[in-house]
Amino acid sequence: MKDKRSAKLPSNRILEKISGEVAELLEFDIVSCRENRPLKIRSLAINIAKVSRVSTYVPLAGIEQKTSVFHGYCKDGEVIVPVLDLKTRLEGASSGSLRAGSEKKSEGDVIHLSFMNSRLGLCVTKVKRIRYVLWSEIKSVPGLQGSESVYIGHYQSSDGETALLDVDSIWIDCFGRDSLTASGAEPVSGDWSGAKVGVIDDSPVMRQLIKEQLERAGFEVSVYSCAEDFLGSQEAHFVPFTGLVVDIEMPGMSGLNLVDRISSLEEYAATAFLISSSISDGSWIRRAKYVGADDFLTKAELGELASRLEKIFVNKAS
Repeated sequence: MKDKRSAKLPSNRILEKISGEVAELLEFDIVSCRENRPLKIRSLAINIAKVSRVSTYVPLAGIEQKTSVFHGYCKDGEVIVPVLDLKTRLEGASSGSLRAGSEKKSEGDVIHLSFMNSRLGLCVTKVKRIRYVLWSEIKSVPGLQGSESVYIGHYQSSDGETALLDVDSIWIDCFGRDSLTASGAEPVSGDWSGAKVGVIDDSPVMRQLIKEQLERAGFEVSVYSCAEDFLGSQEAHFVPFTGLVVDIEMPGMSGLNLVDRISSLEEYAATAFLISSSISDGSWIRRAKYVGADDFLTKAELGELASRLEKIFVNKAS
């Protein structure tokens, strides 16, 4: 990714970054300037995990620029990349029903996202910097976390309040739910109708996607938006969970710290812990094992979730 005034990680946060406590975010602005309306600048950010590079938006000539979903196309090497005008998405379109706006064509920077075999460009006014923020400093906003929300939370930066967006929600808007899994769900062989699984993930759309997949396999599922949400629930203290599916990076306490905190407790001795993340780096797998996780699953492997949980249950019972 092209460097745009990258911030260095302060030395006193190195240990926190290793433990998953620091979020690596790409910050950018979206400027709204319409007739009879004052200039409005919004400071936004996304997790850098799916970001491959940043470029200036140059519309690809010879292709009809606007479609029912995308607002244009550009090239990344030899690959043609569909471009979504993020300002139009946030200001006018509801989740699952994106429509191209009637304003003049977008100008500014393009944030290139890459996941499995798909590419997507987000057109924004200006990409500013990479910033390292403690997850504990990012506050979730329950009122903005409905099933159709693209917001995960917000934090204070040098530019004032900055909102953190859910890339998975935007991705599904453009490509559909199946785009986040490499294949269909693998079947389970046993009857797990009495098994209770907790799903802890800051992405509203991922929580719903995982919940639906596990329920189709017969599991009873409860969902939580963050570690604190789970720990503050009565279920965490009184309901024996057969398994917990935990995201690594979330506002507040990280998934690794949550698993480290509860995996050694007597009431969770028989619980299967499965870490899920968009990050596929081998070092994260080692960290997950170190804190007590039984398995590590990337978001691209979600089709294997139910069968992988079943294998852990069988192993723990033997």
